[in-house]
Amino acid sequence: MQQEYRSKFTGLLSLLTSVLGLFFSFATLTAVAGNLTIASNNLPSPKLAFVGKETYTVRGRQFDRYKLDVTNWNVYPATLFNPAPNLPPCGANSNSSRTWVNIYNAQTNSRLYGFCALSSPKNLTSLWFAVEKGKTPPKSVYIDLKDRKLNQTYRSNDVTIVSN
Repeated sequence: MQQEYRSKFTGLLSLLTSVLGLFFSFATLTAVAGNLTIASNNLPSPKLAFVGKETYTVRGRQFDRYKLDVTNWNVYPATLFNPAPNLPPCGANSNSSRTWVNIYNAQTNSRLYGFCALSSPKNLTSLWFAVEKGKTPPKSVYIDLKDRKLNQTYRSNDVTIVSN
């Protein structure tokens, strides 16, 4: 009887793993003492692309906004961008997201800009940083996604910035 029960549990676990694999292709599924745990710490690196530049004005000063897109945004679970009031705030925003995104100069590794209140993975398609008009932008940049809950960081590829 116990062998039959174990066989049915193993079959059910295998089916569940297959079904969840469709939704969480990057997830780790573990069964320990009858408890089922899903951990999403095996996420792929962000695939960053440079998508263009636009000029805008703030308080009479002109800036060039360099637009970036994470092309594999759809592999990241929405839970990464849930509000995280139990984690340190982002300035006055005590409800900032669980995952923060930072943009870095790839030559110097200096931080250029960051986003701490993205609400969905789709927001990864509209990242940007700005440089005052007439100043030279970095030759290339990269981003990292910092999952503050799991203390995991996912670094993208470097992308070349075209300033013309």
